[in-house]
Amino acid sequence: MDSLGKLKTLVSLLLLAALLLASSNVASADSLLTCSTNYNDLKELRYDIASYATSSDFLGIPYVANGCSTSGFDCSGFVVYVYAHFGFTLSHYTGDLKNTGTEVSREDLFPGDLVFFRNYHHVGIYLSNGYFVHASSGKGCVLVSTLSEGYYKEKYSGARRIFWHRKKQFQLYALLELFFYAVFILLIFLEYQFLVALYYHLLPSFQMLNNLLVL
Repeated sequence: MDSLGKLKTLVSLLLLAALLLASSNVASADSLLTCSTNYNDLKELRYDIASYATSSDFLGIPYVANGCSTSGFDCSGFVVYVYAHFGFTLSHYTGDLKNTGTEVSREDLFPGDLVFFRNYHHVGIYLSNGYFVHASSGKGCVLVSTLSEGYYKEKYSGARRIFWHRKKQFQLYALLELFFYAVFILLIFLEYQFLVALYYHLLPSFQMLNNLLVL
């Protein structure tokens, strides 16, 4: 095989590998975290989540093990329910929630961040000024508490920010799309007509990625 043939094969393999990688990420995105809400300002979204979580519709609702409705919540069920109102799909299990999003230090907490306690066995939603809302098994209902309270201060485990994770997912899609178009330009430059035809055959996949980016 001459040098031109080797280069042609290499470009073909790179294009197919990129397509497989993109398909894998697109297919798995919904299983980890999705958001259908169109918020241009993440600050606005954070405060809306905090405000919604402390509405009179929730405060005082009884604690129910494995609960995820207004009839009763457990700690993670409350978080799942609140975030679902804004289009997010989260796991009803603190073991998964502690690995969702990006880790945040206590000093950098923003409204809407998830705060964890008791070695990540309890979770709530941070509000502001050291306050958070959660479904407490000890108090038996949804209520607002403060991180400075002796128990929660002692049992604090960490925090996660959901929005950064969503941003990183779509940054990955954007990079993959840029890669596709860069390869296409290379194909035109090298006049690989058969690969150009392959590009148009795969165009629906590129359009699917583009639709994911336009939220």
